Amino acid sequence: CGAYHVFAEDPLQIGERFKDCGVCPEMIVIPGGEIVVKGVSAVAEEGVQILSLPDRFAISIYEITNADWENCEFLEGCKRPDSNQESADKDFGWREWKSTRPVVNITWAESVMYTIWLSSVAGENYWLPTELEWEYAARGGLVEEIPWSGLNENSCEFANLSLHEGCSDRYRGSAPVGSYNANGYGLYDMIGNVSEWTASCSGNVLGSTVDLHRHRVGDSFKLSEYGKEVPNCGAMVNRGGNWSSQVESFEYTARSALPRGANSETVGFRVVRSVK
Repeated sequence: CGAYHVFAEDPLQIGERFKDCGVCPEMIVIPGGEIVVKGVSAVAEEGVQILSLPDRFAISIYEITNADWENCEFLEGCKRPDSNQESADKDFGWREWKSTRPVVNITWAESVMYTIWLSSVAGENYWLPTELEWEYAARGGLVEEIPWSGLNENSCEFANLSLHEGCSDRYRGSAPVGSYNANGYGLYDMIGNVSEWTASCSGNVLGSTVDLHRHRVGDSFKLSEYGKEVPNCGAMVNRGGNWSSQVESFEYTARSALPRGANSETVGFRVVRSVK
C-alpha cells in the first residue's frame, strides 16, 4: 500500500490517497470520464449509451470493514450489525477477522447512516456511490465486461468469487479487504468479496431519464423521503457480485436489489466523497 495523507487538504489530485480523519476510511481520487453502457435506453442506437462523469471524485480504496464500522459504533453514529462470527472461524482468528473483513448484514438505511456519521466527523460530503459512479470506478478504465481473459487461473488474482476454473481463491466466505489485485484506479474488491450498496433505486436504472439527486446528508436528511419520486425506490441496488457468485456469471453490468430494510451476509458497501 502506498502512503496516504492525514488529513486531506483540497485541492486533491487524481490518484492521491488520503484520509480525512483518524477514523475515516482511506480514499483515492479518480478522474471523471465516460463509460459505454449497454441496454439502458430503448431509444439509444443499438441499445448503447455513453454516460459521463464530468468531475473527479474520491472513493474508498477498500470495502468498509468491521473495524471501520466499530469506529462509528464506538462514537455512537452506528448500530451494531448482526455479524456472523462463525463464517470465519477456520480462516482467521476472531480479532483479525473483525478488523480486516468487510462489514456485512448492513441494511441500505444503516449504510447511509454511516455516511451521515462520516460526513459529520470529516466535515466533508460522503455518500454511497450511484450505479454510474460504481460501474465507472469498478471498470478502472476497462471497456471489457470482465477483467480477465477466459475462465482460468487469472480470475483468482482478481476476485473472491465462487467456482473458479483451475484454481482456488483460498477463502470460504469473504476475504480480508485488499487480498486481490487492484484495478486500474487502485481500488480493491470492486468485483466479488461482498456486493456493495449503491445510492440508486431499482427503478432508476443506469441511463434513466430520472435524475435521482443525492441530497447533502446531515441532521436534516430524512431517509424516509429519499427517492420517493422514483418508482420501486423501496428496493436499492447493490453491485459487484460476492464470494458466492460464480465466475462465469460475472459482468460489470450485473445488478441486484434488496429492500432498503433488508440485510445479507453477502452485502456490504463502500463510500464516495465529493472533491472540490
